Amino acid sequence: MSGEATSRGDETFTPPPVTVRVAPMLRIQGYSDLSRVRPVIKDVAQRMASVAEQSFNPAVRYRHLKVLSCVEGTLALETGTDLHCPAFAHFLPECREVVVFVLTIGRDFDRRLEDLLQRGKTLEALFLESAGWLGVETVTKRLTEHLRRTSARRGLRLTRRIAPGYTYRVGDTTTEWELREQEPLFGLFEGDNLPVRLLDSCAMLPKMSRSGMFGLRPRD
Repeated sequence: MSGEATSRGDETFTPPPVTVRVAPMLRIQGYSDLSRVRPVIKDVAQRMASVAEQSFNPAVRYRHLKVLSCVEGTLALETGTDLHCPAFAHFLPECREVVVFVLTIGRDFDRRLEDLLQRGKTLEALFLESAGWLGVETVTKRLTEHLRRTSARRGLRLTRRIAPGYTYRVGDTTTEWELREQEPLFGLFEGDNLPVRLLDSCAMLPKMSRSGMFGLRPRD
């Protein structure tokens, strides 16, 4: 097999500055015909895009882990941790290694969003939240590109991203990676200095955060 799986400690990734485009923000809020959006709405969206960009402080942690086995929906990792999802057999074929990650755009964004809500600035808060999720998507995309490049140098190919709390279609059926699996996933990281905190509900703080996993398999 090309690209021998190796265990590594926690790694960090710092993406370049994140910019937010206004058009996707408007579409998220249901404005399909951008030519008909009132100037006052466009102005609010533009201002919130700028506020979001100034508040972004993205942080990413990830870790490569060897796969011991993946049988009947149970993924056994070198740490002694088992993760459970019936879709693993479909999404992680031939994977001898996985990459788990957590990322966020930072606490300052949450504070600015909460401030708007407390002051009754509902429209501004809606657009700022949209900008935040676009920021999370951008950071996720850049992490994916980074992992794809580094994996290719080892002769490996990245699988699609999967995460606890999501439902996946496999053939004619749907299956869920249960949200409670956030706990063992977060437990795979060393130390207590993660940029994201997991609540008892398995929601994450800061709010604009994401976790997940990629598989690594030999390139065709």
